[in-house]
Formats: sequence, structure tokens, C-alpha cells
Amino acid sequence: MYESQFLTSEDERDDERQLFVRELSQSHQRIYRCIRTWLPDRNDADDAMQETCLFLWQRFDQFTPGTDFTRWACTIAFKVARRVHEKRRRKQKFQGIAFSDELMTDLRRVQEGNFEYLELRREQLHRCVTSLEAKELNLLYAFYGEDRSIDEIAVDTRQTGRTVYRHLERIRMALYRCVNRRLKLEDRHD
Repeated sequence: MYESQFLTSEDERDDERQLFVRELSQSHQRIYRCIRTWLPDRNDADDAMQETCLFLWQRFDQFTPGTDFTRWACTIAFKVARRVHEKRRRKQKFQGIAFSDELMTDLRRVQEGNFEYLELRREQLHRCVTSLEAKELNLLYAFYGEDRSIDEIAVDTRQTGRTVYRHLERIRMALYRCVNRRLKLEDRHD
């Protein structure tokens, strides 16, 4: 009985590690771009990214699965970047622009607004995708979900690559307009 409990907890830790690696892999570039926004020096940004990854791993049990990992990680990255920036400024070794605390906070607010806006767009995109016909969904899934090339899809559907490309473009444009319409960014008469 004790042995099965031990295996279960080890399996749970493996699942947690896999989830962490997957989430970090998917968000790594966006987290790094956030850090670069706050730390223009590449070496400082690289140091902050390493420190952020370590901190994320240590605090991963505080992350709520199903929520936005990138947003959570960027909140932590902001704190790390601010600490790196302050260290640099205190040592007066900063070679370049020293951001004020107010500017760092303003940049963070702008970025937080961008996260909210992108999340709204994602929600609306999901709704728009569900309104597509089966043929359109299959084409999108083949291209984005299965990561197949236009030429591969063309062969399977017995169409030219150009025809498949045009279909994808029409679907993308329809989704773009649908999202904008739902967010009231585009006139409904388009």
C-alpha cells in the first residue's frame, strides 16, 4: 500500500515536471520579449531570464493549471527584471538607458493591457472558429494542428497548392473580421 502511494506521488511529480516544461517551452519567447522590454541590455535580459526560469520552477506549485502561464510568468519576470535593473543602477555600471521606476511600472501596465486584449481576441477567435463549416475546420486543423504544408494538403485534397492557399487566406480573413466584429473594432457591414 505504501509503495503504491510513493509511485503515485512520483508519477504526479513527473506530470508536474512535464506540464512545467511544456508551459515554459510554449511561453519562453514571449517571457523573454517581456524581459527585453524592461531590460534593453541583452546580458541583463539573459541573466533575468535564467533567474526567472529558476524562480518559476521553484514556485510552479503556486501556478493554477488552466490559467494563463505566460501572464503568471511575466508577472514574476517583471519582478526579477526590476531587481536586476535596480542592482545595475545601484552599482552605477549601467551602460545605456536607466529606466525610472515609474517608467518600468508604466511599461508593465501597458504589457498587462496587451495580455488582456490578446486574451479577449483568443476567446473571440475560439467562438469564431466554432462557427466554421467542417471543411474549413479540417483545412485549418491540417495546416495548424498537424503542421502540414500547403503542398501536402493539396496532394491529399487533390487541389493545387494555390487553391489551398487561397482557401486558407479566405478562412483567415473571415476569422479576422469575425473577431474584430465581436470586439466591435470593425464596422459590421464589412
